Amino acid sequence: MSRDVKRFVISCDICQKVKLKRHAPIGLLQPIPIPERPYEVVTIDFIMELPLSNGFNCILVIIDKLTKFVTLIPTTTGVNEEQTAEIFFAHIVSKYGLPRQIIMD
Repeated sequence: MSRDVKRFVISCDICQKVKLKRHAPIGLLQPIPIPERPYEVVTIDFIMELPLSNGFNCILVIIDKLTKFVTLIPTTTGVNEEQTAEIFFAHIVSKYGLPRQIIMD
């Protein structure tokens, strides 16, 4: 009987509409303003656990939000925060200057 009740509640349109929400309200997405110059705003992320190639198994992906130019830097999964900052400085800051905003998860 319990199984039948659960199945009925899941399939009942009225039950789904009046059911209490048990999660926090969903926040509104905030758009990223369009940058005025290249490399003013960049996003950074890692592509992890790739097959080993020339000693690397990870890629650091850096994207300029204005031009959508992608920089791919081979790394390893063992890279830490300090090493990531050094890689970012060597490949981005030294060529394009310090971004105003860096977006990462």
